Amino acid sequence: MSWWGKGSDTDRLVPTLMDVMAAHDIRVTFHLEPYQDRHAAAYASDIEYLIRTYGERRKWDSFLLLRDEDGAVGPVFKSFRTILPKESTDCHGRTTPVADYTSDEQWRTQTDRVRNMFANDFSRITLLADSLDVSRSGASGFDGIAIYDNFVGPERWRRVAEDCTSRRLVFSFNVNPGFDGVVDLRPPADGCYVPLPIEPGPHDYQWDYAVDRERAADESKHRIVDTFQTTIALQTDEQLFNRQRGFFLVYLNSFNEWHEGHQFEPSKNDAAIADDQRSRHYHNAADGEYRLKTLSALLATVE
Repeated sequence: MSWWGKGSDTDRLVPTLMDVMAAHDIRVTFHLEPYQDRHAAAYASDIEYLIRTYGERRKWDSFLLLRDEDGAVGPVFKSFRTILPKESTDCHGRTTPVADYTSDEQWRTQTDRVRNMFANDFSRITLLADSLDVSRSGASGFDGIAIYDNFVGPERWRRVAEDCTSRRLVFSFNVNPGFDGVVDLRPPADGCYVPLPIEPGPHDYQWDYAVDRERAADESKHRIVDTFQTTIALQTDEQLFNRQRGFFLVYLNSFNEWHEGHQFEPSKNDAAIADDQRSRHYHNAADGEYRLKTLSALLATVE
């Protein structure tokens, strides 16, 4: 669950969401968002809050306690914007400090605090950084990495997994249907915003034509299959650290805040798109459930 800090809208939703999940014997874990510039400074206290409030007080009715193959049991947390550079340079050549930059030493203080806090509660607690900088992730005290960005394609994953293995860090790569940015729903903030292209596939779609809308849907289906098969293969590869440690965790990245078109939840069928929506560049496939159907077929193959 995407979580935006204590008292946020998402925090207030947790009890209801967990009630529903518990009724279906589904477990919940948390994706910590950058809800303020100094979100890293609250990392340990946030995790304590989540464990105490939604684990202990609910008697663990729907909080995910991941059991590794070696028998170690404990919660797992991932976070967004974890390992960042000190500065960034925009399209105008202006270099400015990154507001929520956190040094490796500061992160290590937080991750050490989490482990010390719960040393007597769990045989293992797994902390995952959203970063391709495997060296800094390890130096910051994280157990491994969990990539959020759908633009980090599966053709890059093996190299990252091998890098993690060399440092005895685990990895999790998400199953995703690619990325499709609707241009006019996210206006530029500083004159540097460029609409992101469809990923994967060619970027020359003519959205007025049904054949191109279906071609984009096919590319999305291929991305779902490719990411699914690649992450399963990497996590079960005996030469890589996940298999060696007995750790298995796959995220399904379903997100649609800006209508990027990479959610698994069904969208409208193309025939149901209203004129005002079509004028805003929505370009749905004939079958709005194609992503979920593709994913469901793949999940049915997992024992």
